[in-house]
Amino acid sequence: MGQIQTYGGVSKQVLAMLRGRGVRTPWGTVNYPTSRSLYVRSTGPMDGDPKEIINGGDFYTSIAAALDHTRSNAGDQVIVLPGHAETISTADAWPNLKAGTNIVGWGQGNLRPSITWTAAAASVLFDRANCHISNFRFFMAGSTSSVTALTVAAPITVSAAGCGFHGIDAQVGVDNDQIVTKAITGTDGATELEITDSMFYGATAAECTTVLEILGSHNLRMENVHIQAATSSTTVGVMRLNATALLGGFVSGCTFINRKAASVHAVTGVASSAGVVQDCNFGILDNLTLVGWQTKGDFMFYRCQTVNLTGETGAATTVVST
Repeated sequence: MGQIQTYGGVSKQVLAMLRGRGVRTPWGTVNYPTSRSLYVRSTGPMDGDPKEIINGGDFYTSIAAALDHTRSNAGDQVIVLPGHAETISTADAWPNLKAGTNIVGWGQGNLRPSITWTAAAASVLFDRANCHISNFRFFMAGSTSSVTALTVAAPITVSAAGCGFHGIDAQVGVDNDQIVTKAITGTDGATELEITDSMFYGATAAECTTVLEILGSHNLRMENVHIQAATSSTTVGVMRLNATALLGGFVSGCTFINRKAASVHAVTGVASSAGVVQDCNFGILDNLTLVGWQTKGDFMFYRCQTVNLTGETGAATTVVST
């Protein structure tokens, strides 16, 4: 039997359970003793799916339907199975989201569950604390095969503390008439917001106001997040800190590229904001500056680079300490 990896005497598997993620084994998923796992697949059960799950009423064809049966702060999780696909066509499409819910996509590559926004007012609200979603494909400006003009104003708004997005691939713009205004908005109430191991990408013609709009959201944590898109203004970045200054931010290993012609901002900051930015890259299309993150406030930058034209190699992001 292989050696069990431990941290401070606690196994890695037990740590995963304590963090609310559960542990997937060849025999099933091990969760908190009192948590409930609900399963979702848009096409319904398949041959070989456990009958105790299907007959026990824990199998659903939409995330919203599964959320109706979760409990607040009980460690419940919605497990969304490979190949699942659903659309968001109304405002606040998941009204029964409960605090502390973990929505987990299973699968890899294009088998990961997908969510497609299909109406201008379509939205998902993370307005309950400590809700996380991971391993999904988001089509926030509609299907990539659609030929119908669509502007989705605010696909996701986070207004509660402790929420997170992990392992998300998000299409935020298809062409010049299939766009989002702001892909994810974090309000003042969205403290301890986490965005990790994710990609956001949009066609250059699909100009948005910004991809990530952060209003306050103190103690924001972003790690290994990559954004490539074009904004509608050269002086608004693909991430914009806006209005309330963000305090305690930590941004590490991220890439922000604004493909708007003559863009000066990859990230737009706000005065008096503070935190740490380390090992990040900024891409703009203005050959006169290497700033990238404009209005730095009281953030401190470590080992960051800016590329200010395509086909070039980055140089140290200015202003550089002497």
